[in-house]
Amino acid sequence: MESVKGTFGSLTVSREDRMVRFTDTRWSGGRPARRQTKAPHKKSRLAPMVPWAKMQGSLRKVTMLIQILGSLFLPLALLAQVPPAPPAPPAKASEAPALTVDPARLEVIPPGRIRVGSVGPTEKKTLAYTFRNISAAPISLRVGDLSPGVTVQGPALEKPIGAKESAALSMTIDPTDFVGVQRRNVRILTDDPKQGRYMLPVEIVVRPDLTVDQERKSFGDIASHESPQVSFTFLRETDTPLQLRLVSPLPDYLEQEWSSEAKRAELRLTFRPTSVAPGTKLGLETLVVESNAPHQPRFTLYLDWKLRRPVEAAPSRLVFLNPTDKVLGFSLKGRDGQPFTLLDAVIEGQGFTLEPLPKGPATEHKLRVLRSVDTETKAMLVLRFEGQEETLKVPLAYLPASPTKAAK
Repeated sequence: MESVKGTFGSLTVSREDRMVRFTDTRWSGGRPARRQTKAPHKKSRLAPMVPWAKMQGSLRKVTMLIQILGSLFLPLALLAQVPPAPPAPPAKASEAPALTVDPARLEVIPPGRIRVGSVGPTEKKTLAYTFRNISAAPISLRVGDLSPGVTVQGPALEKPIGAKESAALSMTIDPTDFVGVQRRNVRILTDDPKQGRYMLPVEIVVRPDLTVDQERKSFGDIASHESPQVSFTFLRETDTPLQLRLVSPLPDYLEQEWSSEAKRAELRLTFRPTSVAPGTKLGLETLVVESNAPHQPRFTLYLDWKLRRPVEAAPSRLVFLNPTDKVLGFSLKGRDGQPFTLLDAVIEGQGFTLEPLPKGPATEHKLRVLRSVDTETKAMLVLRFEGQEETLKVPLAYLPASPTKAAK
């Protein structure tokens, strides 16, 4: 006996009694509905029998048919088993209906946000408002919320505003202890619960008590014989006496000088090019000034400069780092492409020598320096030029890496 199971039932075939039994479970509510088919017997024992191979071919065809029908009807069966969406819960009887807001009964003049503009650190500003009752019944006003530094007063808050009447309200803003852009607001409520609220937004810009004219300045290009000056000016709005002091250290080539009046102070700086270290051509100085203003206790100032010599060296200093380097070169260029002539050169210190100087005038000369020592050393090359009192100094150094650093 052999049996084959499909999606919707099973098929059983018996060789002995040539019985074909098909069990269908789709339409019987889960109970197999059996259909039995028995091959008819001939009266004669010599009647021909159906070959088993042919029966197997028919069995395979029936199995394929069952599988195809199952793949077609299975999705529909699954959809039929999806439970319906639960119904929405009924509204709670305790929930109160939303409060409706009636049309505005008041007209506010001026409407919207008012931008006051710039005010001093202690300068109070007063704004005038008018509330016009456009309804047919009196209405009363009261203050709901106030921003810091804001006060309101006036007839609009003292008694009800009659129908078709107007009342004034003044707002005063005190910017003390505030700096920069400040937004303030007043919320006005009424005795009509369906009127909502009326907002009075204001924007002001509070100036700082102490200011400086610029935070960054420049000396520009400085010639060796010049001593330029740059000043930083401080102004105070209040009547508090001004106290300032420079707390950052100054380099040797900068000199400071203070001058002050009632509400004004000036920091004057003088540049001394002759005090600049050789090999330095430009710089950016950072200056820190402290004050007695509570909201501006410190100022950070910047000052840049650049030396402009008749002849410049490029690079401005020679540093030997590699022990295998015995010779380094540099060039000399005249300012604005002007020709110049080398008079002489002297090396102050040991460990370096200079190749012979080029002769005659030129807009650019190239020089070579030879190192003659194997230990760390420093020297100074001093160059003099024809027709110029100013000398040019080029630092020389041999700074080999230490054995500890080389190992790392």
